Amino acid sequence: KFQNLITPYRDSLNVLSDLYGDGYSGMSDLFYLLNHRALHWLDNDPTVAVREKEIRFRKRFYPVLQKIGPGVLACTQVIENRKRLENPTCVEPDEPIRLPNRPVIFAANHGFHDDVLATVLTAGRPCYYVWGSLPLLYNTFDGFATSLVGCVCVNRKNAASRKALVAKAVKAIEYGMSI
Repeated sequence: KFQNLITPYRDSLNVLSDLYGDGYSGMSDLFYLLNHRALHWLDNDPTVAVREKEIRFRKRFYPVLQKIGPGVLACTQVIENRKRLENPTCVEPDEPIRLPNRPVIFAANHGFHDDVLATVLTAGRPCYYVWGSLPLLYNTFDGFATSLVGCVCVNRKNAASRKALVAKAVKAIEYGMSI
């Protein structure tokens, strides 16, 4: 039955272990929870992988995320005063970042416990995450959280998937979602 589920995405996968990683013995329970709602993210066709209906849901869901998200973070977020970074003795308040009223592409670092949620909360607007690790997307709680936030995913091990990422991100932007 599982083989039938992933058949449409064969061009995005080199081997089945692309989904669950080389060091794992198989899919986690979270994978089975996510496989019906997020396998289409593997599709290299942006009209299949990025759905306007899902973007509308995530835009409506974002205010809820803003309210509950900070209470879920293991560590509170610290946003550094940019002026103080340039001059450590500066006490002048930072000017707010002004973003256009259209989708933007954020570049964020990651590698900490709550990076998915913290990054999206820091953006201050609904945005899709670019996700490059299928095992982490489909087998971890961060992947489950990303299913609520939304993402464009790429199988970094697959050339066709890497090439399709740009078109999927563009499609999300066309639907009004920041990345």
